[in-house]
Amino acid sequence: MLAEQKHHAELPISTLSVDLKSWVGNKDFSDVTLLLESEQKNVYAHKLILSRCPYFAAMFSESPLHERTSKPGCTIKLDKIRYDVLMEVLTYLYTDECQITLNNVMQLFETADLFGIDRLKFMCEQAIINNIDTENASAILHASDQHSATRLRD
Repeated sequence: MLAEQKHHAELPISTLSVDLKSWVGNKDFSDVTLLLESEQKNVYAHKLILSRCPYFAAMFSESPLHERTSKPGCTIKLDKIRYDVLMEVLTYLYTDECQITLNNVMQLFETADLFGIDRLKFMCEQAIINNIDTENASAILHASDQHSATRLRD
């Protein structure tokens, strides 16, 4: 009887996250356009990925808005969201990761709250808490009241 030989091959690393990140804002295969009215910019996205967040999922489900958003190539107008912030939110929706910086954390927090992305909102809250000081405490308190962020308020 031959001895059992074991073959060990190194499994290539997954490229899923990198592949999905390459689709952020990419027109290829996109079926929805997000129009940033304040900046007059179009951002391309994919309904399947956007539906990870309650804000967009409600638009794509059976609702009065469904008529307008069910067709390929639909446009959704967004107001008062900065391009760089939207791109980070989209990066989060596509990959579960994004760059939270001191320059964008409050806007990311507010946008995550608007879109109902609880995990991203929590991540932003944590970054805010880690960077609270006497200079920004009142603005943080105001934002926590405005966005029902009891953990942040505490």
